[in-house]
Amino acid sequence: MTDFICHRCGRCCGFVPFTAKEYRAIKREAKELHISFVKATLNDQLVFYPKSLLRKMESINPQMPDDKLKATVESLVCPFLERNAVGICSCKIYDKRPEVCRLFGQSDHPYLTCPYTKAKK
Repeated sequence: MTDFICHRCGRCCGFVPFTAKEYRAIKREAKELHISFVKATLNDQLVFYPKSLLRKMESINPQMPDDKLKATVESLVCPFLERNAVGICSCKIYDKRPEVCRLFGQSDHPYLTCPYTKAKK
């Protein structure tokens, strides 16, 4: 595993499905924050998506010009992400965040490597 320093920029907090187990763990917090979820199937597994993110994903058209497509995808921000006045991000469900969020930056997998931070020495 890679050890790195997180600068809490929030760029990794985007469109992430929650497993049924993860959803059950955060259901109460989501309700208190008025965040609703949509049930779906992904690779034959039951998952839950925050409804606001799913709506944005559905608006993505593969025929969009690359710059607009990139901007739309980058605008997908997890509804549990919170940014303070100086731009430092934190997660409203940090202790219960999905496994993929726990692995981000700690794995050498290309989709889980943070391109915005430098490795610790």
